[in-house]
Amino acid sequence: TYNYGSQKYNQAINGLNGWGDAFMRTVKHYTPANGYLSEEYNRNTGVPQGAADLTWSYASVLTAAFARAELRGQKAYAKSLADLGITANTAA
Repeated sequence: TYNYGSQKYNQAINGLNGWGDAFMRTVKHYTPANGYLSEEYNRNTGVPQGAADLTWSYASVLTAAFARAELRGQKAYAKSLADLGITANTAA
Protein backbone atom coordinates (compact mmCIF):
# COMPACT_ATOMS: atom_id res chain seq x y z
CA THR A 1 0.00 0.00 0.00
CA TYR A 2 1.29 3.43 -0.94
CA ASN A 3 0.22 6.64 0.71
CA TYR A 4 -1.49 9.12 -1.59
CA GLY A 5 1.03 11.68 -2.80
CA SER A 6 4.09 9.70 -1.68
CA GLN A 7 6.99 9.20 -4.07
CA LYS A 8 6.13 5.49 -4.49
CA TYR A 9 2.47 6.34 -5.14
CA ASN A 10 3.39 8.91 -7.77
CA GLN A 11 5.82 6.48 -9.41
CA ALA A 12 3.11 3.83 -9.59
CA ILE A 13 0.59 6.26 -11.07
CA ASN A 14 3.11 7.53 -13.62
CA GLY A 15 3.94 3.95 -14.59
CA LEU A 16 0.26 3.09 -15.06
CA ASN A 17 -0.22 6.22 -17.17
CA GLY A 18 2.71 5.17 -19.32
CA TRP A 19 1.23 1.69 -19.87
CA GLY A 20 -2.16 3.20 -20.71
CA ASP A 21 -0.64 5.64 -23.19
CA ALA A 22 1.36 2.82 -24.78
CA PHE A 23 -1.80 0.79 -25.25
CA MET A 24 -3.62 3.75 -26.82
CA ARG A 25 -0.66 4.21 -29.20
CA THR A 26 -0.97 0.51 -30.12
CA VAL A 27 -4.67 0.97 -30.86
CA LYS A 28 -3.88 4.01 -33.01
CA HIS A 29 -1.06 2.21 -34.83
CA TYR A 30 -3.17 -0.82 -35.75
CA THR A 31 -6.42 0.99 -36.52
CA PRO A 32 -6.92 0.90 -40.29
CA ALA A 33 -7.56 4.04 -42.32
CA ASN A 34 -11.30 3.31 -42.32
CA GLY A 35 -11.30 3.60 -38.51
CA TYR A 36 -12.93 0.22 -37.85
CA LEU A 37 -11.83 -1.46 -34.62
CA SER A 38 -11.51 -5.16 -33.94
CA GLU A 39 -12.48 -7.01 -30.81
CA GLU A 40 -8.94 -7.85 -29.70
CA TYR A 41 -5.23 -7.72 -30.53
CA ASN A 42 -2.97 -10.69 -31.14
CA ARG A 43 -0.71 -10.97 -28.09
CA ASN A 44 2.33 -11.86 -30.21
CA THR A 45 1.99 -9.53 -33.19
CA GLY A 46 -0.34 -6.77 -32.01
CA VAL A 47 -2.44 -7.21 -35.15
CA PRO A 48 -6.21 -6.75 -34.66
CA GLN A 49 -8.22 -9.97 -34.74
CA GLY A 50 -11.60 -11.33 -33.74
CA ALA A 51 -14.96 -9.76 -34.39
CA ALA A 52 -14.89 -6.45 -36.21
CA ASP A 53 -16.78 -3.27 -35.48
CA LEU A 54 -18.21 -4.15 -32.04
CA THR A 55 -19.79 -1.31 -30.09
CA TRP A 56 -17.80 -2.07 -26.95
CA SER A 57 -14.52 -1.67 -28.84
CA TYR A 58 -15.43 1.94 -29.57
CA ALA A 59 -16.85 2.47 -26.07
CA SER A 60 -13.58 1.21 -24.57
CA VAL A 61 -11.51 3.69 -26.56
CA LEU A 62 -13.81 6.56 -25.60
CA THR A 63 -13.83 5.53 -21.93
CA ALA A 64 -10.03 5.40 -21.87
CA ALA A 65 -9.75 8.76 -23.64
CA PHE A 66 -12.19 10.40 -21.20
CA ALA A 67 -10.38 8.96 -18.17
CA ARG A 68 -7.02 10.12 -19.53
CA ALA A 69 -8.35 13.63 -20.14
CA GLU A 70 -9.87 13.81 -16.66
CA LEU A 71 -6.63 12.63 -15.06
CA ARG A 72 -4.74 15.34 -16.91
CA GLY A 73 -7.21 18.07 -15.96
CA GLN A 74 -8.62 18.48 -19.47
CA LYS A 75 -12.19 18.94 -18.30
CA ALA A 76 -13.44 20.30 -21.64
CA TYR A 77 -12.19 17.27 -23.62
CA ALA A 78 -15.50 15.40 -23.83
CA LYS A 79 -17.39 18.59 -24.61
CA SER A 80 -14.96 19.45 -27.41
CA LEU A 81 -15.51 16.01 -28.95
CA ALA A 82 -19.28 16.39 -28.76
CA ASP A 83 -19.39 19.98 -30.02
CA LEU A 84 -20.54 19.77 -33.61
CA GLY A 85 -20.95 23.50 -33.98
CA ILE A 86 -24.69 23.29 -33.42
CA THR A 87 -26.23 25.86 -31.13
CA ALA A 88 -29.81 26.44 -30.04
CA ASN A 89 -30.06 29.27 -32.59
CA THR A 90 -28.92 27.15 -35.54
CA ALA A 91 -30.57 23.82 -34.73
CA ALA A 92 -33.29 22.85 -37.16
